[in-house]
Amino acid sequence: MAEAKNCQGCSQGDRCHEVYRRLSEGRGPSIVLKVLLAFVVPVVVFVGAVAVFERLLGEGTGGKLEMAVSFAAAVSVSFAVILIIKAVNKRFSKG
Repeated sequence: MAEAKNCQGCSQGDRCHEVYRRLSEGRGPSIVLKVLLAFVVPVVVFVGAVAVFERLLGEGTGGKLEMAVSFAAAVSVSFAVILIIKAVNKRFSKG
């Protein structure tokens, strides 16, 4: 019902269903690996780096300073991993 209302004033109303049908049948390469590399790996690296730096710094520096240093170090490590992933993707996408 709502679909009919949207299509009433459209000059492409007779062809849009065909376009959407063709788009839904499109076959392409899987992007699962790229999604994992782009979103999941940096988050996992960040969380892991925070845990590692918290353990390395120990109890000696105090709560807030230790947390700030761990956060800054984890951001740096995560940024480096993102740059490495971009470089690897760039190299493999050209070749």
